[in-house]
Amino acid sequence: MKNNEYSLERALNILVVGSGKAGRYHLQALKKIKKVKVVGLMNSGKVDPRELRDLYKINNWVRSFDELENVKHLDGIILAISSENLINVIPSISKLKIPCLIEKPLGINLEQSEKITHYLNLSDDIINYVGYNRRFYSSFLRAQEYIDKLGDPTSIHVDCPEPYYRLLKRGKKIEDVKNRLILNTTHAIDFLTFLMGKPNFIYNLDHNSHRNGYQIDFMSVLKFDNNKTASFISHWSSPGPWILKIYGEDYQIILNLTKNSGEVYSEEFGKTEISSTKDDTLCKPGILLQNYFFLKSIIDQKKAHPNLCDVGEAHLNNKLAVGLSQN
Repeated sequence: MKNNEYSLERALNILVVGSGKAGRYHLQALKKIKKVKVVGLMNSGKVDPRELRDLYKINNWVRSFDELENVKHLDGIILAISSENLINVIPSISKLKIPCLIEKPLGINLEQSEKITHYLNLSDDIINYVGYNRRFYSSFLRAQEYIDKLGDPTSIHVDCPEPYYRLLKRGKKIEDVKNRLILNTTHAIDFLTFLMGKPNFIYNLDHNSHRNGYQIDFMSVLKFDNNKTASFISHWSSPGPWILKIYGEDYQIILNLTKNSGEVYSEEFGKTEISSTKDDTLCKPGILLQNYFFLKSIIDQKKAHPNLCDVGEAHLNNKLAVGLSQN
């Protein structure tokens, strides 16, 4: 889509919760969508994020959900806070019965994910979404166009190394790193479930590669309906890009999810390069289009794009992350 096409059918009032890095990404994207107004910015700090409010012309600084009576006619909420704090605010969010877009993942472990999913599903008429923005990378959207032409994939491969040592050097706690498959790798795991569905069988290889008493290298083979298969690798001691390989009848698509680029090999099209589009330079890749379709979903009262990730899908990602880490 071109920049001037990001316009809604009617005006919407949005509350953004979180003034950190993720919150800034969302504010940057929302500014580029016509007919959306950020009417409030909430953070848990004691300091008014005045600079951000002035930059994005936000009138209300909201310090708690008790102050929301000052924000009138609220249509949607973007929840861009840390995964650790999500479990503490979700009960209040669910009572509002207002559509939410929540930064992934749903909590820091499976127990929290189950509780958060329960709260968010209390209202049957409200659909909440989780921000797996790589589904809206221009390179992946282009790959989907080729899949539509060439047929469904029969197998996929996901390779997603994690910077184990770099994380520890940056001061991350061992407990945080132990939950890394949920905290970050679900961005890659999401492609397993989005493209292939729920696995019927998982076989995990144990390489006995451990640091500080827990596994840091993961290799798995998964089987799905219709004899579809997938393989998953995550080496935590080897740097490199996240790679998604999609295999089908007479074609192969290779995507570099770190660089947002790729290649298509097929009998029909030969070798074709996939590159990111200008839209992905307007703000953090994928977020502008994701947020646009989240807002359209509020207006349409239904999922406005199949690449939007609902709460059930996000919880499945967390369950699969746990399944991939078990021996």
